[in-house]
Amino acid sequence: MVLDSKLAFWVDHRNALYMKLATIDIGSNAIRLQIVKAFTNNDFVNFEKLKYLKCSLRLGYDVFKKGTIPVSILDEFTKLMPTFKLLIYLYDVHDFITVGA
Repeated sequence: MVLDSKLAFWVDHRNALYMKLATIDIGSNAIRLQIVKAFTNNDFVNFEKLKYLKCSLRLGYDVFKKGTIPVSILDEFTKLMPTFKLLIYLYDVHDFITVGA
């Protein structure tokens, strides 16, 4: 069974392999964190949602009009990211990715 190149992250639990993954999606109107448990089921990989958090933060509103992000929004952003980092740590996530659109 070939799962992926990061086989070292997969944890054997009762003869089933699993790992916890997280994504942070930074968009123009919201920032989202999703943590899932990926596990094997026969030859398939399934996902179970463990946590989903959406914070409305209008990063793009002033960028599209003025070309800059206000300091107040940047302050909220700099408070939010360590919170997401802590949640990733508390959920014992094996790997994560952050994307911006």
